[in-house]
Amino acid sequence: MIAMMLEQYLDELGHRVTGIASSLAEAFTLIDGENMDLAILDCKLGSDEIWPVAGLLRERGVSLVFSSGGSASAFPQEVPG
Repeated sequence: MIAMMLEQYLDELGHRVTGIASSLAEAFTLIDGENMDLAILDCKLGSDEIWPVAGLLRERGVSLVFSSGGSASAFPQEVPG
C-alpha cells in the first residue's frame, strides 16, 4: 500500500517510476536495461534482503534510498548508515 502511494506521489511530481517489485527476481527484471538515477529500496523483499540489487545499482552509479522497519545496524558494513 505504501509503495503504491509513493509511486502515485512521485508520478504526480513528474518522475517516471519504473515499477514496484515484491521479490528479488522482480527487482532484477525491473532494473534490467533501465537507465535510473534513483532507487527507493525496501531492505527486505519477502524473506530476501535487497543487498544484491543494491550492489548492482550502486555499480551503475544509481543513488539509493533505503527503507526499513528494522534497525540501521542490520545494514551490511558496505552500506552507509
